[in-house]
Amino acid sequence: ALYLCISLSPAIADESLDLETRTWIFNMYGTTARSFSSVFELTFSGGWPQYTRTVVDMEPAYFLFFGVYIIFVVFAMFRIITAVFLKETLVIASRDVELAVEEKIKKDRAYVDKLKSFFTAFDASEDGVLSEWEFRAVIEEDKVRAVLSLMGVDIRESREWFEELSGGCGYMTCDQFVQGISRMKGDARSQDVWFLRKSTDKMMQDMVEVQASCAEVKQALVGLRGPHLPTAAQALAGRTGAFTAEHAQGGEMKVAI
Repeated sequence: ALYLCISLSPAIADESLDLETRTWIFNMYGTTARSFSSVFELTFSGGWPQYTRTVVDMEPAYFLFFGVYIIFVVFAMFRIITAVFLKETLVIASRDVELAVEEKIKKDRAYVDKLKSFFTAFDASEDGVLSEWEFRAVIEEDKVRAVLSLMGVDIRESREWFEELSGGCGYMTCDQFVQGISRMKGDARSQDVWFLRKSTDKMMQDMVEVQASCAEVKQALVGLRGPHLPTAAQALAGRTGAFTAEHAQGGEMKVAI
């Protein structure tokens, strides 16, 4: 700015130049303040051609000055500064992500520790497993339900929950309790989806068993047409009785043929 102000001062007094050019040079670079203001706008506004065209047209040698300034200051230096700020921003963002991940891991571990302490408190017999009566005796208490609700677990039907958490085996280990509660943590809708998925899986398993049994029944019926009628009839009766008893005991379905 100082260089332009000093070097262009003679042009303002040069009567060989037209009045419009001399007026423009004075308005842009006639004083120190005007020169600093013009260079500031030239650097940061992005419209540098309108601040240099008249000067270059008057004296082409200024093209070298403005060319070097634009390349090394406006483009190169600003890009470097922008890259440094961007790098620092990305570093800070990555640290924030790492801190968020560590915080999430700590919260999950604390949640698991709370569930394990609950399991220990529920296990009245201290045998390392929860029976249905132990689970229901504690879970029916309002205080326990309130604490679990604050942890994101809304238990409505204790019997249904026990069957799902235990897998229908009649007892529940600590790992089953922790994993099951962690998966069902959330609002009532997410828990309903979880129960629906478990029911669907059970239904698909029963359908596979039904399909296999139907295939055996079909083979037995085909055998009725042959000479081994008594043997096939006995096999059919035995398989049908076993299948009916199996599903009647599980409470899932009853088949009679």
